Amino acid sequence: MLKKLILPAFLSISLFGCSNNNIENVNSYLYPSNETTKVEVQKDAKQKTVEGLLPEYSEEILFQSTHIVAGTVKEILPSKTVLADDTEQIITQVIIKVEETLKGKPFKEIAVSRVGGVSLINGEKYQVSTKAPHLTKGEKVLLFLNPIQNESEVPEGFTTENYFYMNTYGKWTEVKDEYVFTQDDEIVKKENKENFKEKIKKM
Repeated sequence: MLKKLILPAFLSISLFGCSNNNIENVNSYLYPSNETTKVEVQKDAKQKTVEGLLPEYSEEILFQSTHIVAGTVKEILPSKTVLADDTEQIITQVIIKVEETLKGKPFKEIAVSRVGGVSLINGEKYQVSTKAPHLTKGEKVLLFLNPIQNESEVPEGFTTENYFYMNTYGKWTEVKDEYVFTQDDEIVKKENKENFKEKIKKM
């Protein structure tokens, strides 16, 4: 039997005061391939939608992430069910090839956990949808991360040292000379790529 699924606050994404920003189509950057955490509704699966509130954007809090890296999404692993704080959650794990470490211990590759996905629980198929940002193979990203200490869910080849969750506002996509934060595939915040990285390094 599926227990109540709880989305951590740091993975809950909702629109914040940027409605005046110039909205652009960025699909070719967000989805450079068909291998993505974003999947169509599967009619043969029981549906669960998990939502949460998002605090006001704070660059200071964002920069407090233990690890900040720029890299490319290398692989999307199959979704699976894990036990976190005695609660069953469906997660999808993503492998990132790290190209630049702006904060924290450097790794060539890291694994990132995203709440949501499709998995079997007690023989029944469930699909869990959240507002957490999607990740797609080949996508170039800037990630603000904190470690996950649950050893039982760490994917093969990784440890709790290089296994993370995305912080609030923790996933930005590289679009030409900018990093953009998106909500429902639309830009709601953007930063000049080099200026943003320099600001991070100086914090």
